[in-house]
Amino acid sequence: MDLSKIINAKSKRISASFRKQKSNRKTRKSNRKFQEKLKKGDLIGALLLTATMKANGYKKEQLCLKRAKVFYKMKRYELAVEEWFKYLSVEADEKRHARAYNGLGACFFGIGDKDLAGLYFEKQLRLNRNADYDYCDVTLKFYDEVLNRKNYYKIAYPYDKADFTELLEECDEYLKIGYYDKCIE
Repeated sequence: MDLSKIINAKSKRISASFRKQKSNRKTRKSNRKFQEKLKKGDLIGALLLTATMKANGYKKEQLCLKRAKVFYKMKRYELAVEEWFKYLSVEADEKRHARAYNGLGACFFGIGDKDLAGLYFEKQLRLNRNADYDYCDVTLKFYDEVLNRKNYYKIAYPYDKADFTELLEECDEYLKIGYYDKCIE
């Protein structure tokens, strides 16, 4: 075998490996900058940084995730919802969808749509009950509010904690006095 061909092949592999390491360093540096901007509250700076991250070759799902976090912190829940749905459309691994469902639940809770919030929190819990997500505090606040407001919600979240005895007793009382419409409600 020709020695020059072997040297050329090895130098190409080393060069490719070096480019990959350089790219990984850029990615880690951008991530650190992004996290610093979020901690400092420089949300516009963090959002602008995602544009440079796109130019540096970040995957679309990573960018959607980062933008959704920024929009949530800005309380621009509608824009965060759009980013979470984009994330769901490009992320192929369904196990990672739980993070998006957690984010969507938090956004809808922030908007005030507790029905949709419950739907997405429930989807998140079905996929992965034990993981620690970005909006666990919002999830807990949602469930606490739902459990403490029994009269408003006819469906309980989480389902395994549902207690319908009070509702059934109330329905029996309405049936006894002839208020059938009340019982159906």
